[in-house]
Amino acid sequence: MAIFKRISKVVQANMNASGLKNNDKELEKFFKEIEDEIGKIKAEKAKAETEKARAKRELDECNSEIKKLDKYIEKAKEAQEDETPFLQKKETLESKAIELERKYEEILTKELKMRQTHDALLAQIEDLKARKEAIDIKLEKVKLQNKINDINSGSFASLEEKVNRALDEAEAVAELNEFERENIF
Repeated sequence: MAIFKRISKVVQANMNASGLKNNDKELEKFFKEIEDEIGKIKAEKAKAETEKARAKRELDECNSEIKKLDKYIEKAKEAQEDETPFLQKKETLESKAIELERKYEEILTKELKMRQTHDALLAQIEDLKARKEAIDIKLEKVKLQNKINDINSGSFASLEEKVNRALDEAEAVAELNEFERENIF
């Protein structure tokens, strides 16, 4: 009965090992798909960084123009000239600056979310890869244990039996030769 239990365990282990090979292929496919998605996220992140830089540059240029207009307004007041055109232009630029600031904040938020998503995915993938590696090690251990069990249960026992039989034959021949020598003399 113990032999049947052992055989059933070996068969189940082999079946599980073959099933794991299919799962291994599925995991590889899954990792490839996830890495493709990460590549897309990286591209989106780079695009967001470019948009952020452009929006920041536009905002800085607008603020610089507002500062210039402030100087022109001050000089117009000192020269007792009409500063109304400068004030109107400044008012237009200030509303534009508010819009650019809002746009810049939206881009920053979007970029932060992408970075967080990217980092979270990378952390999860690293965790999954570590778990897969541990499973692969266990699978190799299972395969090695199955080979050892095969050797212990079949091949090794038959080899041991053959060696014992050869030893017994050699000892029997030695005894016969000894017996013949004793009878000859």
